[in-house]
Amino acid sequence: MPGNRSDVESFKYITAGWDSVSPEFIALVIVGAIWPGFIKNVLVGLYSRPTFSRNTPFWLKVVLDFCMTILPAELLVTLWNTKAFQFLIIICACAAILIAWKIRKGRLYPAGKVLFLEAKVEFPSRISYSRSYINILTAISILAVDFPLFPAYFRKSRLYGTSLMDTGLGFYICSNAIVSPEARGIINTCSFRRVLKKATVDTLPLIVLGILRYTVMSSIGYHFTSNEYGRHWNFFFTLATVKIGLYTLALVLNVLSIIIEAFVKHRWDDSNQLSDIFEQKTNDNSDVLEAINYNGLVFFIIANIFTGLINLTIDTSSKSDTIAFTILTSYMFTLSVIFVLLHKYKIRIKPLLVKFIKR
Repeated sequence: MPGNRSDVESFKYITAGWDSVSPEFIALVIVGAIWPGFIKNVLVGLYSRPTFSRNTPFWLKVVLDFCMTILPAELLVTLWNTKAFQFLIIICACAAILIAWKIRKGRLYPAGKVLFLEAKVEFPSRISYSRSYINILTAISILAVDFPLFPAYFRKSRLYGTSLMDTGLGFYICSNAIVSPEARGIINTCSFRRVLKKATVDTLPLIVLGILRYTVMSSIGYHFTSNEYGRHWNFFFTLATVKIGLYTLALVLNVLSIIIEAFVKHRWDDSNQLSDIFEQKTNDNSDVLEAINYNGLVFFIIANIFTGLINLTIDTSSKSDTIAFTILTSYMFTLSVIFVLLHKYKIRIKPLLVKFIKR
């Protein structure tokens, strides 16, 4: 395995592509990674006792929630990567047995009285749920890729093919687009001034983060490959560019709709259906997934910082699978604790960052 930083960065990439890995297999791994969290919400609503929920220490709930939502995702993208289908079958079979047994007994506890961080029995917003898991899988992958336990066919492709890490940026952009103000109909994209103000507020932090990332990595001599974004470009600049493009497109499309409306005398039904679909119901004591979604971009930033610190501290390419998985689990649990606390005390970092940049 590589021993220096340049070799480690090259180690992250497939030389050209990976013919034997199909998009269906990648999708199966992703579904297998997120399915235990869904099953957990179902079982929690059926089995949790109100008295047990009230008497369970907060941190025990955090640990249990972590083990049922994040740990399976870690296993499926590392040690159990070839067992995704079997894992999914076993999880579904066990859940079906437990649900059937509970229904047969006829002792269902009242909705809302649950074990894991008091999360409501209603399924969490599908959008919120998906956004959280995109962050989780990204955080796992950006550190795991530095260790030998991460499968070669999950690493980024250079020329062709689709791997797990190739899906990250696209998923991230889509997850942000579907909850954007335009998608929810809560911003007037016909007003150039409002669009310009919103675009500035949303993109300025990303541009600043992109500059900081490049400056810090260059100043400390942290080697990074140019195969992904080029020498001076990075993830944050890409997000900022996409946001600017989307705001511009939204403005153009709305102007065109006004012109068309003048001719056909037809007004679009501007109902709030999308807002209703994307509305997220939260609780004061929400679970790890809601906590991560609460500070999604900051979660990604802190994960990148932790990844850099770990890489600067140890030689990741020489670690055994056991040590690597222990480091990866400790890293993910630390991130989970930080963001559960931020959510518990209702601390949202992005607005604070925007205010700081405006000064």
